[in-house]
Amino acid sequence: MAELFKIACISLSITEHDGLPNTLLESLACGAFPVVGDIESLREWIEHGVNGFLVPPGDPDAVAAAILRAIDDSELRRSAAAQNRAMIEARADHSKVMPLAEKFYSDVIASRNGIAVNA
Repeated sequence: MAELFKIACISLSITEHDGLPNTLLESLACGAFPVVGDIESLREWIEHGVNGFLVPPGDPDAVAAAILRAIDDSELRRSAAAQNRAMIEARADHSKVMPLAEKFYSDVIASRNGIAVNA
C-alpha cells in the first residue's frame, strides 16, 4: 500500500465507525492528502482544512466537493503532507510507540497479578 500512497495525491477513508485505520496512518506518512469521515477518532489526527478534510460520511456531495478542493489546492496538499509526516513521526513511529505499548501491557499484567509496578 505504501507504494500506492506515495503516488496518490489524495486518500479516502469515508467511514461512519472505526478506530484509527492503519491505512490512514500509512497515507499520512506517505504524503497523500486525507479526506476522511468526520468521526471522533479521526478528529484526533485531522484538523479540517489544515492537514486534511473531514466530511460527513453519508454526504456524497460533501465528499466530492472535498476531493475537488484538494485536487485544486496543491499548496494545501504540500503543506498538509509536511505536517502529516511530522505528526506520524511524533505520534505513530513504531520505534517510539511500541515500547510505550509494551510497558502499558506489562503494567496491566503486573497489576492483575498483584505485582508492584514502577512508574
